[in-house]
Amino acid sequence: GKRGLISKIMLLTISPLKLKGEGFLIWEGLELKRSQGWLYLPELRQVRRINLISHSGHQHDDSESESDLLFGDMANVLTGPGERLFVGEEMIQGEAFVVIEEDSRLDGVAIKRRHWVSPRNGTIHKIEHRSAEGDLLKTQWIEWQEVNGVWVWKRTEVHSSRSRHKTIVELA
Repeated sequence: GKRGLISKIMLLTISPLKLKGEGFLIWEGLELKRSQGWLYLPELRQVRRINLISHSGHQHDDSESESDLLFGDMANVLTGPGERLFVGEEMIQGEAFVVIEEDSRLDGVAIKRRHWVSPRNGTIHKIEHRSAEGDLLKTQWIEWQEVNGVWVWKRTEVHSSRSRHKTIVELA
């Protein structure tokens, strides 16, 4: 909430080897225009600022990206334009979760997701990403850890329904 920010994210790549050492720093604002991003390129030993507005909703197909975890998947917030509906409760590994369906548009692209939210701490543990027609595209699982009173990602795993592979990101 300070200075209009809702999150700060830093990612360092350790694999695949050709991308090792790349780093991303993202300050996510309540409004996209207040968000800031930087990319560190180790082979150039330089930091470049990223225009996050041009990357909002930016998608790559499987041929362009080895990862199913896209830039827009990292926010995991249930705010902004679009409709959200409570669709029920579900137990996952003995814990109750509230299930919320999201139906919105970003730059003309339909976004349909289903979120499993912990009523205990408000974290999102599972997200199903669906096509405009409702077909399952990928499922994202998120493990959280509390650090100094703030809930942060510990690990996320994304399973693609199309390619049948998965992307795992572990944060230390």
